Amino acid sequence: MKSPTLTVVSVVGFCLFLCLPVAFAGSSSNGHHYGRTVSVKISPGACTVQVGQSQQFAAAISGTNNTAINWLVNGILGGNSTLGTISSSGMYGAPSAVPPSQVAVTAQSNAQSTASASATVSITPPPPISVSISPTSASLQVGQSSQFSATVSGTSNTGVAWLVNGILGGSFAVGTISSSGMY
Repeated sequence: MKSPTLTVVSVVGFCLFLCLPVAFAGSSSNGHHYGRTVSVKISPGACTVQVGQSQQFAAAISGTNNTAINWLVNGILGGNSTLGTISSSGMYGAPSAVPPSQVAVTAQSNAQSTASASATVSITPPPPISVSISPTSASLQVGQSSQFSATVSGTSNTGVAWLVNGILGGSFAVGTISSSGMY
C-alpha cells in the first residue's frame, strides 16, 4: 500500500507544503478496503433439500483481507425455524415443514455488506412411506403357519406392527401373528 507523497517547495521566506495522492489501493490492518472491489461467490448456486435435511454451502471472498462471511436466509442473519437455519460455517438446515416458496441463502461480506452472493434453495417434502409384504396371500389349513415379511421404504424407521383383520397381533378367532410376522 502506498501512502500520499509530501512535497515541500521553498520560496524565499515562504514555504508551501503539497500533499499529492499517489495510486492508493489496498487494505488497512482493520480490514477496510480502499479502491478495491470486494466480491463474494457461493456454491452451490441452487439446490433441493428435503424437509429436516441439511446442505453445506461454501463462500469465496476476494478484494479484502477480511474474509469473514455473514450467512443469511431470506435476509435474516442465521435464518429461522420457518425458512431454515444456517450456521456460521454455511451449513443450512431445512425447516420441518415446506415453506410457501423457495428460500435464498446469502453469503454476505463482513467487510462490505453490499458485497454478497445468493443461492436458491427449493425445499421438498420427504418421500411417502410405503410398506409391502411378502407373500401377498397364503392358503393355509387349520393349524398351519406362514412366515410373512415386510419391506418399508421412505423412512429410516423400518419397524412394523402386524395386524390380522385389523386386530393388532390377531386373535384366536382369526389367527395370531407374531411381531416377527409369523402367522
